[in-house]
Amino acid sequence: MSEAFPEVRTESLQLARPDGTPQRGFLLRVVSGPDAGKILGVDGSQARPLHIGTSRSADLVLRDPAVSRRHLTLDLGPGGLRVRDAGSTNGLRLGSHRVLDAFLEGGETLGLGQTTLQVEALGTPARMVVAASAGVGRIVGASAAMRRIYPVLGDLARSKAPLLLEGEAGVGKELFAETIHERGGPERPFVVFQAYGKDDARAEAELFGEGGAWAEATGGTLLVDEPCDLSPALQLRLLRALEVKSPLRLMATSRRSVDGEVEHGRLREDLALELSTSRLEIPPLRDRDGDVALLAAHFYRSLDDERTLPALTVRRFEAYGWPGNVRELRAAVRRFHATGADALEPRETFAESGHHEDPTTLYRRVLASDLALPQARAVITDDFDRRYVERVLARHAGNVTRAAASSGLARRYFQILKSKRGL
Repeated sequence: MSEAFPEVRTESLQLARPDGTPQRGFLLRVVSGPDAGKILGVDGSQARPLHIGTSRSADLVLRDPAVSRRHLTLDLGPGGLRVRDAGSTNGLRLGSHRVLDAFLEGGETLGLGQTTLQVEALGTPARMVVAASAGVGRIVGASAAMRRIYPVLGDLARSKAPLLLEGEAGVGKELFAETIHERGGPERPFVVFQAYGKDDARAEAELFGEGGAWAEATGGTLLVDEPCDLSPALQLRLLRALEVKSPLRLMATSRRSVDGEVEHGRLREDLALELSTSRLEIPPLRDRDGDVALLAAHFYRSLDDERTLPALTVRRFEAYGWPGNVRELRAAVRRFHATGADALEPRETFAESGHHEDPTTLYRRVLASDLALPQARAVITDDFDRRYVERVLARHAGNVTRAAASSGLARRYFQILKSKRGL
């Protein structure tokens, strides 16, 4: 079971057009193609049009090779849901017609490459869940990335179909699964089975044995964490159990690419298809703009109602990349509460995100962090050294001896510098 956090206040907001009439939200489901089961909600709270394509920065990322990086845009306006071809190579189809720009009302089918999207209107009018200060239930987050997910949760809660929740380690997949379960009927059992690190006999006994997870979850929800770690025989047994009339709802979570696991033979394709009837991708914390401060305050408040996190600590938290996501942030807040000292070493604070931004942006963030001069200088120096070593190595095709000579450094010192910068 996931850790119980205090309930978070949310409110419902009815979106309206300029003339005061209610504005509907929409749900787009991938019903065919490599990403079948993925969902994107459009609720009007986004400050910009949403994009669908193969680019990693897209709001709905597709892996269809016939889809362009930025294939189409979506925008909710007075006329309904506006869809526009974003200059794609293979075009955009509305039903059987190719279109460049159209307004949708719900019920339409969009085709892009080998992928088909079903457009659903969320109520008439829709009452969309938006964050008043934090999120939905025990899920905390007010970023655009999270607000796109919230409208989908109620829909998933009403369904009994298998659900696959994907995302990096620490993003909160189990919390999302339990929240969806609770919204569908909290009185029913919610059972988690961890597949990792168990031999075949133990996994079979704990999953299907007398009093095992399957029996315990009857009438409720069984969450299987990392089904790829089950043996082929147990994967087949799980599939067979799903193919008969199941007495429970099955959810699965994975930090890996399920499609990649199928390609490498670690997960049965037929089981992956069954689990992917519905799919929900939880964004990493680095993509949830503004949520670090919100989550840090929430975690700290659960430990101490009388004090707040110092502003400098919050800024340092916001500057860090959080490769361990929400779980790592929660641990850092706990350490700060226990020790009263900054939980992050300044160089580490900037190392993760600094690798992916231009020097000017890093420079500005370091200045805004209020670090002491020696610490700030060390961050900038580390970044310069890494960029310099990368560049000189590339110029000499990775040859350390030639790179060191052109840098005016002894080979041994250059090798140490290279290793310290993780190159």
